[in-house]
Amino acid sequence: MINYSQFDKYIQRLIRIRTLSTPSIEGISDADEYSRLLRANFIQVGQLATENRAFLEETLFPLILKDDVMSDEETGEVSRFLDQLLNPVWATI
Repeated sequence: MINYSQFDKYIQRLIRIRTLSTPSIEGISDADEYSRLLRANFIQVGQLATENRAFLEETLFPLILKDDVMSDEETGEVSRFLDQLLNPVWATI
């Protein structure tokens, strides 16, 4: 049985990765401070990316690469997931 909430969690991690990858420089006084912020953020990015890779390998790829035809429920969830990935609203958050 597929845990469809994992699809939403993948999207939320993507949003978080994007936010962490482009931190605001407001309040940053020097390059060292910015460097420390980037380092801390990219440690988090690595953790989130690892979780997203696990989702792809354990959930999405087996679902879309299986020999059987996807059920209507599976097709609907994959379609909704792809719509969310392509939705320009989340990309601007």
